[in-house]
Amino acid sequence: MIPNEHARSDKPPADSSADRLRLRQLRWLSVIVMALIAALAMPLLAPAQPVRPLLAITLLLAASNLALHAGADRRWSAFGGAFVQLSVDLLAWAAFLYFGGGVTNPAISLLLPLVAVGAAVLPAARAWALATLAVLIYSALWHYHQPVQLAAAETAMRLHLAGMWLSFAFSAVAVVWFVSRMNAALRQREHDLAATRAERARDAYVVGLGKLAAGAAHRLGTPLGTLRIVVDELARRRDLPADCHEDLALMRGQIEHCKSILNSLTREAGQQRAEGGGKVAAGLWLEAAVERWRGLRPRARAMLTMDDAAAAARIVADASLGEAVHNLIDNAANANAAA
Repeated sequence: MIPNEHARSDKPPADSSADRLRLRQLRWLSVIVMALIAALAMPLLAPAQPVRPLLAITLLLAASNLALHAGADRRWSAFGGAFVQLSVDLLAWAAFLYFGGGVTNPAISLLLPLVAVGAAVLPAARAWALATLAVLIYSALWHYHQPVQLAAAETAMRLHLAGMWLSFAFSAVAVVWFVSRMNAALRQREHDLAATRAERARDAYVVGLGKLAAGAAHRLGTPLGTLRIVVDELARRRDLPADCHEDLALMRGQIEHCKSILNSLTREAGQQRAEGGGKVAAGLWLEAAVERWRGLRPRARAMLTMDDAAAAARIVADASLGEAVHNLIDNAANANAAA
């Protein structure tokens, strides 16, 4: 079933499995950055700064992500899903930055990728709520944080600028990575939707063709039945010459063949697409096609010669292929008769 185009959103659902996976991957990036700051940057640049709170927050965030990988994210979908997950990430960064210098820590700019991702996957109301939470966290960290005492105060500004550059680079990479993945998912969904539309159009065509065939069979059945009655009446007359009886027998056969064609029109209408027909042996199928042609042209001759390999080959034969073979033999017979 194809969804209503006017009702569908321009972006995939925020709690889809693909989005949950990308959000977990984004959280792992946060965990890696936190671990690098706590285990490398702080001991190197500020040896006196306590790192246990930073490591504890990093481990808690990693543990929560492991729980999400274990399937907890599916249960979270009922309680806000992506919004809750991004909010937890923001709060984790808030706690981490509280023990790491607050707004003076260049990593404060890493709040922005979370807001950008939220704007990409969340409904407008939740995206604004997430942005508001980020602004409140930034404002709180401006006043409430534990200052960081750098070991080399004379190089503090240079280190701060280097940290800002690293934070900006990481933010840019994270946003581009997430948005590009989401755009790829959107393009794939549009491709699948277009394929579904085409499939539905083909199905509608086949249904319409079947209705047309059924209507034609119903309308032509009556005159063919009348012709059959007339032919049978004439065949019972004993005063007709023998060649007339032969012609009447031929007419009876042609009428029966027409009825057979009409009865099969509805079935063949459903096989217009190649995938609708089953695989059959090429030899048997061609023999049946030639035999049907002989029924229509009993006074013409047609010989079928095939080697064993070709006869045993499996082909997907639909009604259109049968008509093509019939026309090919018919044209050859007409050409031979003209010659």
